[in-house]
Order: sequence, then structure tokens, then C-alpha cells
Amino acid sequence: GSVTKRPPPKRRNSSDTDTSDDGDETSTAETPKKRTISLLPHRTETLYQEQRKDSVLRKFISNGTAPNMTVHNVHGRNLVFFSDKVYIPGSLREQSLTYYHKKHAYNPMH
Repeated sequence: GSVTKRPPPKRRNSSDTDTSDDGDETSTAETPKKRTISLLPHRTETLYQEQRKDSVLRKFISNGTAPNMTVHNVHGRNLVFFSDKVYIPGSLREQSLTYYHKKHAYNPMH
């Protein structure tokens, strides 16, 4: 029989600048599409430190019950992602929600 070779998993790079993600996942094995994600309002180091302290994440990892979990190196730090989205620890979620609610608030003047 023949063996079908899967392309390597996509690695995602990040920056602390806000960029849009159009959700287009199309790419070929020869030329994978690199996508930039935003960690705003957080910094890589903050996410790294808080992920390591997060009891929910630690439980997932220790129990081996973490479907769709991947680890990507972002600015020299290994960050945990679920379904290709960075895991925001509970300690940072309120800050994230506040940031995005303000950023996407309806403004009738525009």
C-alpha cells in the first residue's frame, strides 16, 4: 500500500500588534500560509507566566484530557493553544473582555 504523508502542523507566529485574521485556512503543503495572531492586550511573557499558574490548564495537562491542545513557540516562550487559539488563563480573561468590548464598542458617530 501507499503511505499518505501529512504536512507538518502549522506553526503560528505572533506579535504584540493587532492584526486581523480573515479565517482563510487554505494553503498547500509546499507553501504553508503563515498567519499572525494578536495577543493583545497581553504580552507574551505575561501569558506564559499566567498559563503556568492556571489550575484549570494544569489539570487538563496532568490528566491528559486536553483535546485540540497544541504548544507553539511565540517570541521564545511556549504558549498553549486550543483549536489554534491562544489559551487565556482565568486571571487574564476580565482584562481581555474589557479590552475587546472597548475596542469593538458601537459608536454612532462613525
